[in-house]
Amino acid sequence: TITVENTNRGPRIIEPPERSYTILEDDPVEFEFTVTAANDYSTKIYFDMFVGQAEVLIVRDDDYDIFNSSFDDITSAMNENGITYAIWDTLYYGPPSFTPGSKSNIDMASYKAIIWLTGASYEYTLTYTDKMNLQNYLDNGGALLLSSQDYIWENGLDSFAQNYLHVNTVY
Repeated sequence: TITVENTNRGPRIIEPPERSYTILEDDPVEFEFTVTAANDYSTKIYFDMFVGQAEVLIVRDDDYDIFNSSFDDITSAMNENGITYAIWDTLYYGPPSFTPGSKSNIDMASYKAIIWLTGASYEYTLTYTDKMNLQNYLDNGGALLLSSQDYIWENGLDSFAQNYLHVNTVY
């Protein structure tokens, strides 16, 4: 059911036709959703959805910094090696959360590994909440690859760097 707010006529409820598809493999699915009004005005919305449970969560926290992000290289390597992955974009979804034992594909707990990309950002590379969630994820058996140009520059050798990233010396 879709409720449409129209300032001239008030809310209207639309019952779109139901569509059901069976996806045989864990794979991203691309959708194109078109809405056409009675006056022939139309708009399209495109979105991707991963159906199933991916092995790796790629957290894109790089603000689309194309000069310093290894995003394309990482996704190409995953595709070439048949590793399933889901992409979490912090610009759209905010930081990912961690709930022990969660099986939800929107929770870090359900992934075997996380690749977190901060690009060339030198501020807010990882927030306090990010670090707490990552610590809990790692304490519960998760694996992390952090690609960050300036995490140490911003935070120094804090407890997260020493105890979780295992960085003890910086030159």
